Amino acid sequence: MLTPRRRPGVVGGRAGVVAGQAGVIAMAEDLRTRLRCSVSTELGVAVVQVAGTLDLRGAAVLRSALARCLNSQPELVIVDVAEMEIGTAASVRVFAAAARRAASWPGCGLVLCRPAPDVVAALESTVACRHLAVHSSVEQALAAHTASPAVPQYRIRLAPLPVAPGQARRLVEEACREWGLAGVSDIAQLVLTELVTNAVRHAGTEIDVRVSRLRARMQVSVRDRSALKLRRGGSGEDGEGGRGLLVVEALSTAWGCGPTVDGKVVWALLACPGPGVA
Repeated sequence: MLTPRRRPGVVGGRAGVVAGQAGVIAMAEDLRTRLRCSVSTELGVAVVQVAGTLDLRGAAVLRSALARCLNSQPELVIVDVAEMEIGTAASVRVFAAAARRAASWPGCGLVLCRPAPDVVAALESTVACRHLAVHSSVEQALAAHTASPAVPQYRIRLAPLPVAPGQARRLVEEACREWGLAGVSDIAQLVLTELVTNAVRHAGTEIDVRVSRLRARMQVSVRDRSALKLRRGGSGEDGEGGRGLLVVEALSTAWGCGPTVDGKVVWALLACPGPGVA
């Protein structure tokens, strides 16, 4: 059983708050390669078990599995490579690429654990991989994560109802007030309204909303459980948004969408000017 740390700044004591997702398991396998990936998620920590031979084709399978896992926004991704062997040494660069992707999600980390000697040798001989965190066990990786500083963030799970955009606005308003970021509150509320409205209208599933702060940036993200591709809304469809993702594009410094293990996530990055910036 995984024991996550308690995150300061996470909203508590209200209905619908995301405390953690347990038992989500996904498999990634390509019959043309001898590499298999399984992902299990519990209490905000994803464990990716990699088995078989890592060659160039297997690296593509692993890259896709890690991307979907990271897009699901866990606090930590632990890649267990105990049953993995090296087929092509250059393929270990997939871990460096995944670590860079993890760094783009505030509050998300990626570490390796239980590597065999040939995997250790390949990592040490690849410059891009020398900065990767490597642990001897899953337990050690969890302990190191618990001891590291937490990134301020608020999360809430919403039902796909007309009231959801308003609930999301109140969440980001509370976050901005807590972090002293009044100057970005109105923009953040508008951007998050559009993202949540889009998810309610087109996905129709439970929605996980996250608001994170990392130095001079704020990231808002909306995750749904629908495999449908992202749709851009039109103007004036209702009073809870409807202006679509053109608003998100215009007001954010960057935004994007990616698949998760059970749906997709849409995110936007906002600059945070003013005295509240650390």
